[in-house]
Amino acid sequence: MTNTWKQILLSFMALGIAGSMLSGCGSSDNVLTYFTTGGTFTAAAGTGMVGTAGGADVAVAPADAGVTTVITGGTILHDAAAGGGAVVAGTITSSVSVSAYAFNLTTVQFTAIPAGSVLGELVDITLTNAAGQAVKSFTGGVLKISFPVTSGAATVDFYYFDPATNTWTEKQTVPVVGGVATVSVTHLSRYAYFNKTGTGI
Repeated sequence: MTNTWKQILLSFMALGIAGSMLSGCGSSDNVLTYFTTGGTFTAAAGTGMVGTAGGADVAVAPADAGVTTVITGGTILHDAAAGGGAVVAGTITSSVSVSAYAFNLTTVQFTAIPAGSVLGELVDITLTNAAGQAVKSFTGGVLKISFPVTSGAATVDFYYFDPATNTWTEKQTVPVVGGVATVSVTHLSRYAYFNKTGTGI
C-alpha cells in the first residue's frame, strides 16, 4: 500500500472515530445527521395546548426528504418535572434530525441494536420554548412521525432508546401504507426503526 493510500485510509478512520466521539456529546446526540429541519409553533399560555381539541394537526417542522412531524390538535406539552411534568407554553422551537447512518449512534446504542437488524432510520426531535423548557411528554394527543420506507417491508418495528437500561425498547409495529410508515408517540426520546433484511429506506 502506498503512502498516499495509507493517508486516505487513516483519514477515513479518523473521521469515523470522530463521528463516534461526537455522537456521545450533548443530551440529544444530534450530530452528523442526514438532515436537520426545524421551525416554530405555539402552545397556549397557561395550558400548553397546541391547536384546539379535535382541531387540525399542527406541523412541528417543515417536511423534508419525505419525513413529516405533526402534533394532533388539543395536545398538551409537558416537561420532565416530577408528577407528570409542568406544562410548556409559548413559542416552541423545534429541531428534527433524521439519519440513516449508524455512525450517528453512540457506541452503546450501536451495540444494543436488536440481533439480526441494521439501522433503517434514526429520528431525534427536540422542542423548547423561549424560557428554555424542553418538552418531554404529551397528553391529550400525540406527536406523529411519518417517514418513507422503500425496502418493500409491509411493517416496520419502531423502537426508542431507554438510557436507564441502555436498550432499544420496541414501542410498536406500524404498517407501511403507500410506502410511508407513521408512528404516534407520547414522549420524546431517540427513536429508530431497524431493517431485518439489511436494506435501508
